[in-house]
Amino acid sequence: MNEREQLELENYLRGFRPRTPRPLLLASPAQTWRRLAAAIALLFLCTASLWKAFHHRNSNMPASALAGVETQSFSSTITLTKLALKDPSSFEAALDARISKTLQKFDQPDSALRALAKE
Repeated sequence: MNEREQLELENYLRGFRPRTPRPLLLASPAQTWRRLAAAIALLFLCTASLWKAFHHRNSNMPASALAGVETQSFSSTITLTKLALKDPSSFEAALDARISKTLQKFDQPDSALRALAKE
């Protein structure tokens, strides 16, 4: 830049004056209540959805099946790995016993696997 352009730029910049910024606008009480109501509604819907999902899953089981359920001892991965390394045949038997208790069977009338097997 030459000297003349620099003087023009300085004169131009002298024309700007600092101003104080406007204060920030706070949310009105009506907006605050609306946001709070929306958050409560969202929380209620999420809670109701989760409750419905878990309650629906347990209500499908017949009472006779719930009466015969024993408390299962869930083996950890480490325990199962040790069992597989020491005694593979008992490991297979433990897996077979667990699978027969946890997986759905095709012969149940409300089984999703039965519906897929028909196709």
